[in-house]
Amino acid sequence: IEKGDRGWFAIRGTKKKGGEEVKKLPSCNVAEHKLWSCRAMALGCVEETNELRRCRRDKGGECEEQQRMMGKCIMEKRRKMKDWVIEQRKKGV
Repeated sequence: IEKGDRGWFAIRGTKKKGGEEVKKLPSCNVAEHKLWSCRAMALGCVEETNELRRCRRDKGGECEEQQRMMGKCIMEKRRKMKDWVIEQRKKGV
């Protein structure tokens, strides 16, 4: 894969380029979505993650509302976790 050759980036597998197989790499967009989904699942935003997954499956990407809801859940749960950690530190735990 040549640097800057974005046309060869895909989710997984291989693709032939000039007769030779070239490994496909995740695009930044796909990698970023996977990161947010992982973060959402770890923080307990399972329902929001599932809604976004269903929307992408059914609508193929027109899912701004579901993305906002997942982002809102992540930020809220992250804030609560941060507050909990601060409280535990104050207690000396």
